[in-house]
Amino acid sequence: MKKIYFLMAVLFLLNVTQLVYSQHLKAQLKEQIVQEGAENANKEFIEKFFTYPNTKQRYDQIKPLMTTEGFSAALPSEIDLPQYDENTPSVSSKMSKLQPFQNVVDRDRAEFINQFKVSTSFNNVETSQTIIVHTVLLYSEEKGWQVDDVQFITTLGNENK
Repeated sequence: MKKIYFLMAVLFLLNVTQLVYSQHLKAQLKEQIVQEGAENANKEFIEKFFTYPNTKQRYDQIKPLMTTEGFSAALPSEIDLPQYDENTPSVSSKMSKLQPFQNVVDRDRAEFINQFKVSTSFNNVETSQTIIVHTVLLYSEEKGWQVDDVQFITTLGNENK
């Protein structure tokens, strides 16, 4: 009879251990999903901010991806949003070869150093540069990951020379 009680106690402890371990795995999986969400939000922002057919569309397409503070940081000297019509000089841009380097500060904040190439066309004259940008993303249950700050670190020369 003692063997049965001992066996039941061991099985109970094994079940508790398995339950605790599965909860730990679920927490790790959730953390990985959160980090991937930050990576995807950062990539989407960089792609939309640096790939656009005109400057008005640039700001229209990034606004939903940003906090109010982040959107203000993305506007040069907090100017008014550009308007677009047929008399506006033609400016377009295309981003490629994104290399993001992530630093997860905590569950609700992630920072990235992004290096990528940008080809910009102004009145059909194209230039290409490598750009390094620092982005800060915040997480909220209501809106998910959003860009809260954008800082241009450096631009590495005209690659067309």
